[in-house]
Amino acid sequence: MGRVTMMKTRSSLLFFALAAFAAAPFLRADQPDDAPPPPPPDLKDMRAERLARLDETLKLTDAQKAQINAIWDGSETAGKALREDRSLSREARHEKMRELMKTTHEQVRAVLTPEQQKLFDAMRPPRPERKGHRPPPPPDESEPQP
Repeated sequence: MGRVTMMKTRSSLLFFALAAFAAAPFLRADQPDDAPPPPPPDLKDMRAERLARLDETLKLTDAQKAQINAIWDGSETAGKALREDRSLSREARHEKMRELMKTTHEQVRAVLTPEQQKLFDAMRPPRPERKGHRPPPPPDESEPQP
């Protein structure tokens, strides 16, 4: 008799869990359906924050800040043109955008002193070359090395 009761209890719990899961989207009271989506971040604010982070770490001169902003202006214009260029395939646009980002990074780095370059390089670790391919995990120290 205990086994039948246990099975009924499990079945009931499973039913109520599924019912609660299915009803959850309809029970959201935190945001009405007609609420507008949050506004996109302001690109000028994001750029100012990025420059402030660089300045805080690298102690940029006013001339360096102006040069970096000019580099970013050019990159922004080129990126916008790339995004709007429908003569390229999606993959080609993506690759050109990566090249643009790499070039922009190199141009900003060239503005810096050798000491600043060392700090700049440490700020952002290099990414794997191909999207979706992560570097192999570090070796497990518990396993003996050959």
